[in-house]
Amino acid sequence: MAQFSSLEQMSNINKEMRNLVASSKSSEAYGMLGKEIEAYSPANNKKIQGIVSSVFFKGEDIMLTVGGEEVSMKYVHSVAMKEKKNAADLIKNLPVYDNTKK
Repeated sequence: MAQFSSLEQMSNINKEMRNLVASSKSSEAYGMLGKEIEAYSPANNKKIQGIVSSVFFKGEDIMLTVGGEEVSMKYVHSVAMKEKKNAADLIKNLPVYDNTKK
């Protein structure tokens, strides 16, 4: 009876570990939203690069939508922050008008 109880406990631990791994992968995928990624898609044999616009599940696989294309998260090999311009950079690039001339 003790062996059965130990086996059941090990089975429960294994199940909880799988749930923890799945949750961690989901969090990682959701963290890619709005970021620029590079991935290789073996389905169409090409590189996919762009901003992640959505995350969804296809069976057990976590999928990302990038530029209208779907790619599995397991094929992502690069993630970068989308370059943001701050207000000072935007102001520097505004054209200057001389109101004194008529």
